[in-house]
Amino acid sequence: MSHTKTITVYSFNELSEEAQDRAISDFRNNGVDTQYLYDEAHKSANTFCNTFGVKTSSRSWLDFDSENVDTEGTLKGLRLQRYLVLNPVLTKTKPYGKMRTLANGKFDYPYHSKCQFQETCCPFTGVCYDEYLLSPIRKFIARPDTTTTYEDLMRECLESLRISLDSEDEYANSDKAIAEILESNDYEFTEQGETL
Repeated sequence: MSHTKTITVYSFNELSEEAQDRAISDFRNNGVDTQYLYDEAHKSANTFCNTFGVKTSSRSWLDFDSENVDTEGTLKGLRLQRYLVLNPVLTKTKPYGKMRTLANGKFDYPYHSKCQFQETCCPFTGVCYDEYLLSPIRKFIARPDTTTTYEDLMRECLESLRISLDSEDEYANSDKAIAEILESNDYEFTEQGETL
């Protein structure tokens, strides 16, 4: 014989602290999706490696393969700084003059300086991982030292990306991040914290 059962539905904020802990634990046990982080970072790393002429090792796309570095690998100090400053991916010439409208509807300046440069932002894929990769290079350009080589810098760039990914992955699996996901996506729960 059929019968009707009434269930009271709760949002995450309406749950008791114990029920919230259970909801967070259940969500974590079902697996937090962080693959998108690695997909975006991998695209940035590939473009970075192609731009700077380096290759990653066969073990991981986050490991630097020092056997595939050309003559730039021996550059260091001020020569390395100058080489990097002149890289069109990191900097572009500073525009000046009165802005004009081009035939295609875009805006541009009529002149570009040959000696003044400005930094570009997220030049590879437009995602924050570009800047994680470029952070060691930007620091080196600001304060070059005589011991860091091109090879050291490339290794440091990939290591910077690895550290940022580990940090983001750790945060994505934290109670705080999971609670934000459960709140913002309007998950519904039983009084005990079971997901409906």
